[in-house]
Order: sequence, then structure tokens, then C-alpha cells
Amino acid sequence: GMGLGTIKQKARDMGANIVLFGHTHVPVNMEENGILFLNPGSLTSPRGGSARSYALLEIEKGKAAASVIEFSL
Repeated sequence: GMGLGTIKQKARDMGANIVLFGHTHVPVNMEENGILFLNPGSLTSPRGGSARSYALLEIEKGKAAASVIEFSL
């Protein structure tokens, strides 16, 4: 599978600014070397001890702001 290290390398190779991914069901919201990595986690099947969550990505005038929001019933 594609681990975070592989995703980071691919993002650098492609010159990406933002990377969205979700297969792991574990939330990630981090910026590294000018690249934003965002995984919303999962509302129905959270893994890795994480809470149910979703992500919000706002892009305005070329600036990105991301947040992972925990959801409770």
C-alpha cells in the first residue's frame, strides 16, 4: 500500500500543493515543506483510535485552510 512517506514523495515529485487522501480512515491535517496533506478520517469507520471525523478544506484567493472536525452523535 501507499504509506504517508510514499504519498509525500509522490507529492514532491508532482509539485503538488495539496494532497487529499482517505484510505486509512485515520485523520491527518499537516503541512510539510509547503504541501498540505489532508485525510478526513471517517464518519462511519474511524481507525487508529481516532474519533469520527470529516474534513473541511477552504481555498480562497490561492490560500488553503483545512480542518478536521470531530463528529459526535
